[in-house]
Amino acid sequence: MIGGVVWLNWVIGALIAFGVPGVLLWMTFRYPETAPDFSEARAYLEAKAAAERAALAAAGGVPAPRPAAEAPAAPVAPQHAA
Repeated sequence: MIGGVVWLNWVIGALIAFGVPGVLLWMTFRYPETAPDFSEARAYLEAKAAAERAALAAAGGVPAPRPAAEAPAAPVAPQHAA
């Protein structure tokens, strides 16, 4: 009885091991020429950059100061087991 359960687990494992990559490859080869459309994101980023350039030009070409980064925490001394 236990031998049959072990063989059944091997069969189920093989189906999963070959099925997961098989489905992913099938999806890839089924629609090879499709790609995400980033045109809206590109247009947004171009508009944002243009607005930043316009604000920079209006300010006389001097960029606004950036907030200072937080100071790093003090290093912790290593503790050794006694």
